[in-house]
Amino acid sequence: HERLGHVETVREADGEMLVAGGQHDARIDCAMLARRVELDTTTIMRGKVYPRLDCYAEGDRRVFSLTGLEGPAPFLDAMKDVARHPVEPFPVRRDGESASPEVGEDDPALLLLERFRATETAIVVEAAQTGFHQRWEGEIDRLMPMGGNVNIITTGFHLHIEANLVGRWEERDGVHHALRPDGRELGLTVRPR
Repeated sequence: HERLGHVETVREADGEMLVAGGQHDARIDCAMLARRVELDTTTIMRGKVYPRLDCYAEGDRRVFSLTGLEGPAPFLDAMKDVARHPVEPFPVRRDGESASPEVGEDDPALLLLERFRATETAIVVEAAQTGFHQRWEGEIDRLMPMGGNVNIITTGFHLHIEANLVGRWEERDGVHHALRPDGRELGLTVRPR
């Protein structure tokens, strides 16, 4: 998922980087940061460059990304003393190309999140993968099925769940665990606050 807004604090504790601000917090295993981090400056929207650090675990599994929304200068200035070398670019996706199908009205992610939005229920969303954990809580301002994703849109948080990525939800002790269509855990949970 995506957290918008300023990061208020970053500190290291017990081998983890703790990142917090507003309605959001994240924990990142510091050992993971040393595996592979790529700087991408190819994302341009409405003439503005959005630099991004993609952090990878083993192989080509991207675990999380950090994107500078204030343009390249503040982001790249903070990295001026970091050693870098060029890597092969990813293929560029053309406008109108979609890697995901459109969201169906029966998409399990859409159905659960719409239920919480319609009842104005504050929720807690947690996403966890090896070495990385993010948490957000609040009410869903807008829920938009578009661009091949179920999208929660709030002032300080966006969540984009690819269409058909959630096969079903399994509820345990009031927490909804997202399962892939093959039944494997996705690492995403949603619960009322």
